[in-house]
Amino acid sequence: DGLIILKKVQMAASADDGTGRGHSGWFCTYYIYDEQKNLRCAVQPLGVELLALHNWDLMGALSGDILDEQCFRYEYNHRGRMIMKKVPGAGEIYMVYDQWDRLVLMQDANMRGQHKWLFYKYDALNRPVMTGSYVNNTYTTLADMQNYLNSQNLGRYEQHIPDGALPMYSMNHTFPIITYNDVLKVTYYDDYAWTNGVPADFRTFDNGYNSY
Repeated sequence: DGLIILKKVQMAASADDGTGRGHSGWFCTYYIYDEQKNLRCAVQPLGVELLALHNWDLMGALSGDILDEQCFRYEYNHRGRMIMKKVPGAGEIYMVYDQWDRLVLMQDANMRGQHKWLFYKYDALNRPVMTGSYVNNTYTTLADMQNYLNSQNLGRYEQHIPDGALPMYSMNHTFPIITYNDVLKVTYYDDYAWTNGVPADFRTFDNGYNSY
């Protein structure tokens, strides 16, 4: 299928003459895929060394440490969307999507204990316009939150309101429904109408280049 399953970088070993040189003296990285050819795990060179030292016992005493500290791991749902990502030395990151395959919620291990998610909202052209914090103490697992989002049947995008108050976008057309206090970042496109809603103390305007 043309998938890379092993990458070896020469360290102290003699050059490979085509007959193979094992793992000793090489930095080896293994790539593991599922039946849909999605990358599920990448084992770093130190993880490969540890596995080789313990007769490739994936279920042995070191398995937890190797998975947590030496592997990049990924999980996907039935639509092929990545719903979990884990990098060495960090907790799992969860991802929740809307029906248009856009990332709507993301949660790292630190946020999980607070039932907090980072949300993303989009405009009519699928451009990200708002990012912020969303807390839900009822739906606390990845599966429950995805099912809850699916059940809401909200709109596809937030409406731009050029003459409105900040953030100059609606906040209740898409999941999750939020207030301005939940917003951490807003992105504006196309023109400078957004400056109308910013207090004068927080903006300046240089008209020296207007002639261009």
